[in-house]
Amino acid sequence: MVELFISISILAIITSFSVINFNTWEKNENLRQSARLLDSNIHSVQAKSLSGEMFNGVSPSGYGAYFSNIGDASYILFADLDNDYTYDAADGEFIDTYNLTNNVLISDLTPISANGLTIVFKLPNAKIYINQNILSDSGKIELTHSITTNSKITEIRRITGRIDTQ
Repeated sequence: MVELFISISILAIITSFSVINFNTWEKNENLRQSARLLDSNIHSVQAKSLSGEMFNGVSPSGYGAYFSNIGDASYILFADLDNDYTYDAADGEFIDTYNLTNNVLISDLTPISANGLTIVFKLPNAKIYINQNILSDSGKIELTHSITTNSKITEIRRITGRIDTQ
């Protein structure tokens, strides 16, 4: 009877560690998944710009990503139809909204303006405008899991066009 009790206790301890590790892994995976999707979406608008892809039968001046606020759990991809390097919802520039996974939020935007952060790749050579500015060296989007406080930073480098996630 004592051996049975000890065996059940050991099994219970191993199970509890497994559940805790799985929950931690799941939260970290949510953050990694959101960072990968963000990276992929920014590459997507960059590729659209390099290829000169048409948007609703019109050749836009560029394609971009718009991050409105710190603390948001979503961002917008758009086609810049009026050559102002910003997202204008009223002008029909909307492509899609992407939501971050559970408990993952945008925790920092650099550089940030009153309108958030806008990254635009201008056609035909994907020249990068960060908040309507061609002089900013890079734009950074930091994603943080609200429970674990782990974070990932995606950086868009203007001069090289590299998009890196750390």
